Amino acid sequence: MDYSLYQTISAIIILVGIFLTGLGGFGQYYFSHKLESQKDSLVVKKESELNLKIDELLKGNELLRENIKPFEALAKSKYPNDDINTALDKLSEEIKNIEAKQNKTAEEVTKISAETQKTVFEVKNSKQETLPDGKIKYSYELHPIGKNIIPILSITCSTENGAVISTFEVKGQTVPIMSSDSYNENKSVFRKEYRQMYPGKVNVVIIVESPPGKLNVGIDPIKL
Repeated sequence: MDYSLYQTISAIIILVGIFLTGLGGFGQYYFSHKLESQKDSLVVKKESELNLKIDELLKGNELLRENIKPFEALAKSKYPNDDINTALDKLSEEIKNIEAKQNKTAEEVTKISAETQKTVFEVKNSKQETLPDGKIKYSYELHPIGKNIIPILSITCSTENGAVISTFEVKGQTVPIMSSDSYNENKSVFRKEYRQMYPGKVNVVIIVESPPGKLNVGIDPIKL
């Protein structure tokens, strides 16, 4: 048995162990140093960001103080016997009261405007159809915009080619029973006028004996 060979192998193993131990120690030192450097960089970055935010807040406070100076001067002039904070509180309360009064006035103006606004009509639906006897029927649905009484409602219709208008009806719950009607000799032009009418939906039906070419319908008051 060659014990010298085993001795050589053992020596080599010891040397390899020493090398690995040294390498492990170096790695521990190197990477721990890198980790600390990385942490330091992150801390520096966070501190820089924090300092930037602090600078922005300080600038904002300076701007706020500049903007509030006119209010401080006004508060001191209106309430000279109070400290500045109390004077500012009183001035703020006074401004709130003024704003409340202005809002109330605006609401009253809006209400008065609505009460005095002229009521007009808007055509919501219209339809044209040919009846079995060949006559042409036109239907219009008028909706009021506003709540005030309508002094005069006038509706006129006329055929472009002189076709005879056989039916001209205006119906609705608020349409007065009496109306002032007029028409021309060949009944191609009609007009109805109602006075002192309450706002409400109005249905208009016009029947023409033959194709009118074009049917002209005028409504007053109408939404423009």
